[in-house]
Amino acid sequence: MRLVAIVLTVYIASNGCVVNGRSIHSEDVELEKELAAINKPSIKTIETEYGDIYDCVDINKQPAFDHPLLKDHKAKTRPSLALEKILRASRKDTSLLETNPTKIGLKEGCPAGSVPLRRATKEDLRRAKSSFKRLSSFEPSNPGQGYDIDPELYGDSRARLFTKWSEEHDGTVDGCYNTLCSGFVVTNPNIPIDTAFNDVSIAQRSQVFQWMMVTLDPLSQDWWLSMQDDNIRLGYWPRELFSFSGFSVGGYNATWGGLVHTGTDVSPAMGSGIFEDGNYNSTCNMVKVQVNIGNTFVSPYDNPVQVLQSRCFKASKQNTHPDYRFQFGGPGGLPNACVA
Repeated sequence: MRLVAIVLTVYIASNGCVVNGRSIHSEDVELEKELAAINKPSIKTIETEYGDIYDCVDINKQPAFDHPLLKDHKAKTRPSLALEKILRASRKDTSLLETNPTKIGLKEGCPAGSVPLRRATKEDLRRAKSSFKRLSSFEPSNPGQGYDIDPELYGDSRARLFTKWSEEHDGTVDGCYNTLCSGFVVTNPNIPIDTAFNDVSIAQRSQVFQWMMVTLDPLSQDWWLSMQDDNIRLGYWPRELFSFSGFSVGGYNATWGGLVHTGTDVSPAMGSGIFEDGNYNSTCNMVKVQVNIGNTFVSPYDNPVQVLQSRCFKASKQNTHPDYRFQFGGPGGLPNACVA
């Protein structure tokens, strides 16, 4: 049986580099080939204040279409009207959003007909490969093995939007982050998939949210990624990627939560680093958690919040809020030195 999972979250990374056991020369040759496939000819180049370089690439010439299953696929710029209707229905009660959404995106976007793709380097590929192997799923691990915050991927410590998709078959997991392999189709000219958030919440001060959705288009059977606060579509995973898994007709489960990684026994903080049950101005939290069943959005009231591995981390939920919401996170530390 082939299982497919799509994971969406905000990720905080720090400096790091991993080189595997092969010779440097053979690795460099392989990475050069991958870079040639990923970094497409650009119409325009944009450099952000954070030093990221984005190439504006023809929407129909992006890396997604190098996938053998997508050779005849033409990029869509919007989902079907049927999905737009579903997404509009989810936005009817906007009072549930307690603050303005966090700011994200390029100050100056790409020209019409093109999309921004982060220019990859060899170090980007090395970090992504190493990170992907370790963070393959939301699964518990043994305390002390250092499965708590990834120090790699972007080589910085900024909170970023990222996508990750994977496919498991016969015990082997394949996939990648963002557009480092073919698959995800970018459609938004202003918001790159791996862009940094311009502002983040500060404990006991300003709180910012972003309302994200991954939704199956009932007509095209593509999976669309959206930012509902501003009614923005970022891109999609085409149905062809899931034609052999059954995922093109719906998902089996949905997961929300926090995941951190480190290379030592001492775990870093998750979220704000503070866990105060019921204090949503200090503790990281998720609000309006819903799943779409039969074109109706419902909250998972009967499903408890679980802590897969407690490394000074906790989780709780508050049922008095109009929609399902829960808190998570904590200060981190040594696995056997946490205060209950």
